[in-house]
Amino acid sequence: MESSPLVEGRGLVKAYNGLTAVDHTDFSVKRGECYGFLGPNGAGKTSTIRMIQCVSPPTGGKLMVDGRRAGKDDRKIKEIIGVVPQEIQLFAGTVRDNICMGMPGL
Repeated sequence: MESSPLVEGRGLVKAYNGLTAVDHTDFSVKRGECYGFLGPNGAGKTSTIRMIQCVSPPTGGKLMVDGRRAGKDDRKIKEIIGVVPQEIQLFAGTVRDNICMGMPGL
């Protein structure tokens, strides 16, 4: 029995003030699979990742992350994914402050 995709985009669109950055893109990532977005500058790679992270909502199409719909279940999606940005962005304060950032009660 084949499981449903961990991350799936169907007809995914992201537009900014009339500029279409992601234009009806389809992709599917299975659990345990290594997947990369490749393309030249302006191809929509970062916009797609930002939608998966629920930082920027999709303009159109459907985006599912672990059975949850982006744009509807954003809080749940953010709880299950981890993001390590290319640029290191630490906050003023202690190491504990940086580790616990966004984790209330720790």
